Amino acid sequence: MDQIVEAVKRCDATGSSPSSTCPELVEHVPSGMKVQDIAAGLDKLSSVSDTVKSLRVIQACLDSKQDDLQEETEDISSSLSEISDYVGRIILPVVQTSNGDNDDDDDPASAARKQFLFKGELGLNILHTLTTHHPFTLSPSALLSVVAYTKPQDSWTSDTSADTARSLLQSQFSQEPPAGKKLNKADFITDTLLTQHLRPLFSKSRPATVTASGRKAAFVEEQPSTVLEDKAAKAWKYSHVYAITAFEWAVTAAATTTTTTNTTTKSGAAAPVPLLARTWHMFTPVLLTLLDESETPLKVRALSIFGAFWSGCPPGLMDQVGLASVFEDAVFPAVHFLPNITPEAESRLILNAAYPALFQLAGLRKAAVDQDDDTATVALTTAQRKLLDRIIREGILTGYFHAKDHIQLTSVFCDKLSYAVNGMGILSVKYLKDILPMVSEIMTNPFGTKHTQSLLAAIQLLQAVLRCCWPRISGHQNEIIRILTVCWLAIADEDAWASDNSTPTKEDLEAQMTKAAAMLSSIIRNNTDDQEQPDMKLDDLVSPLIKKEPLLAPLFAHHAISPVN
Repeated sequence: MDQIVEAVKRCDATGSSPSSTCPELVEHVPSGMKVQDIAAGLDKLSSVSDTVKSLRVIQACLDSKQDDLQEETEDISSSLSEISDYVGRIILPVVQTSNGDNDDDDDPASAARKQFLFKGELGLNILHTLTTHHPFTLSPSALLSVVAYTKPQDSWTSDTSADTARSLLQSQFSQEPPAGKKLNKADFITDTLLTQHLRPLFSKSRPATVTASGRKAAFVEEQPSTVLEDKAAKAWKYSHVYAITAFEWAVTAAATTTTTTNTTTKSGAAAPVPLLARTWHMFTPVLLTLLDESETPLKVRALSIFGAFWSGCPPGLMDQVGLASVFEDAVFPAVHFLPNITPEAESRLILNAAYPALFQLAGLRKAAVDQDDDTATVALTTAQRKLLDRIIREGILTGYFHAKDHIQLTSVFCDKLSYAVNGMGILSVKYLKDILPMVSEIMTNPFGTKHTQSLLAAIQLLQAVLRCCWPRISGHQNEIIRILTVCWLAIADEDAWASDNSTPTKEDLEAQMTKAAAMLSSIIRNNTDDQEQPDMKLDDLVSPLIKKEPLLAPLFAHHAISPVN
């Protein structure tokens, strides 16, 4: 071991790929070295100041005798655990930060990437080699380091290391070691990740709306606002940068992991329940802390984690424990991250994450209704209807009128409003007087063809209104015809269409508009029984317009589809 330790001090440890062994080190590996010898030599590696070089030594020792690893007959489980724990401690993404006032330019994510991108891939490759040749159970501390590399979006994680980490976790939680010691996934999530690691890291920055035990606080004390953050209080953000990744993995894993209760089924077996149903209180303090963050990357990620948490909880659970209103108050402010305070690009990211989270809170759990299907009214509680009303009026409509000059956000508001209308069905009819002026403003804008994505979103919003609110459309049919004709002529007059393959194209817009016209035609036919002219058709209304402007003929030429019953 002494020879290879001295050799690694003289070589460039990062000169080759993490998956490739340094050739100059292999020749210094002593012959006949066993796994026990590698474990016994870990103390000597402390003299190597560069931890990457320490990992290179272990990698060279293992790779030089891969054929012999499976032939060892002695009990080497303790040696394997020592090696894996040593590797796990080295690759755990923890960066050193101070709490001084001159650290504003420090970028923990950048520092973590510099330190751990190469190191993590190398260490995970070693762990994969160990567990492949000797199927043993990694210790909880080593598994924590593996979990830290499961998200390739993290600055310290590559696609390769993320794939290796996920493969390691899958094998660890599905294997049956020879000793019969099966790793309990539920215990690892609750005891190791949440109790031992994440809870202490987040305890000092926990919001006052929830208690330390994860339940709704009976009395909420106002917390003093500070301009500068205490980095020591937010170690999960500035030093232990793996914490959010570990929590995100824990939420996803807990949503798909079941545990048994004292309740039994008809067959006498213990009834399995989702892990989140029993341990939700262990997740809420961390989740609410993350939702309280204002930085765009953290805000977007926290909203995504919330979506996984809410989907994994049994329906109605958060209402029963009183936390639904707490989460509503934590998520809703995100819809007000609008220009000019928030840059348009960042606002778009936040809004696209915030509204789906709010729709989950309001009971619209499924994706937006397929626009070619009939829409049924969703069974919503009074509280959910109240929240949807707040989302539409205080969120989407208010946001649109505040930031409608930012064209990229216009399509976001139209998309989210279409989602709400499709999900609510006929219940959305009370918003007609607010939605149609919004649609008219976008579709009749003389410069609307300069941003076709927003124009398409507005057309699809009009289709959602026609589909769901058709019993009340008769009073607005003339206005809808005006919107369609003005928009159609603007599209026809536009010459500067993009020559590349960008979407939507002119043909896409025209196809969606003719579909909207066909829907309106079907509605007029279905509603004629309540009119003074029972035989009225769309042709009767648009024929004078087509005579005056023949370009409108294709818009109203095809009434084949009939999406309204």
